[in-house]
Amino acid sequence: MDTTMSCGNGAKDAEAVPLPKVSARAVQAEVDGRNPDFVLDRVWNVRQLYAANPETVDRTWGGERGLSAKIWVGRTGDFLRVRFEVRDDIHRQTFSADQLYLSDGLQFILQSPSQSGNFEFGLARTETGEGLVKVWIAPAGFKADEVAAAVRLDTARTGDITVYDAKIPLKAIGFDEATVANGFKFNAIIYDYDGIGETRESWIEIAPGIASGKDYSKAPYVKILNTNQSTKSERKGSTR
Repeated sequence: MDTTMSCGNGAKDAEAVPLPKVSARAVQAEVDGRNPDFVLDRVWNVRQLYAANPETVDRTWGGERGLSAKIWVGRTGDFLRVRFEVRDDIHRQTFSADQLYLSDGLQFILQSPSQSGNFEFGLARTETGEGLVKVWIAPAGFKADEVAAAVRLDTARTGDITVYDAKIPLKAIGFDEATVANGFKFNAIIYDYDGIGETRESWIEIAPGIASGKDYSKAPYVKILNTNQSTKSERKGSTR
């Protein structure tokens, strides 16, 4: 299997860097207070649209302060929880949910081995603080708009850190206990737009297959441990 990717622009890129291997990553159900499951802050996480053009050097990746991310995947009660902490020195998002990928925002995919197809989610925070949720793709038997409406998204920006904390009802995406415990595919991409030009200039990703063609073969599997404890804790703290 090919385990390299080019981090420049076009087929003639010379620099090859390692790709993450497809493997199962075991994560704890509780998200708060633990280390992230994925950290995207290296050059091999970056795809640049203007890297080879000296006239647009101001639109190239500026290191982890320009764009980097920490990602957690876990479970809270009957919800799948996905949390992103994105470091971005300039935050710009003026597009609608349908086109949030053209500016600062993110996409992620979920794919269960038992389903025909996958979910493709989009999250963003506008410059006025509004959270945007979009589902472009859903497996057979699911309606994308209904899944999007079920997502609970909390966003915040402090300094140069934007947080996207999404809770997705397991029932809404058809994930049962076996899917959560045995594993599902997860991939994510975070876009960068600093207001120069009309749309995004680069992005960071766990693995290719979202923006540069739909190919989920390199997306890692994630399986959530201690789901029973997480469910009991959520129910114990509930006042319903």
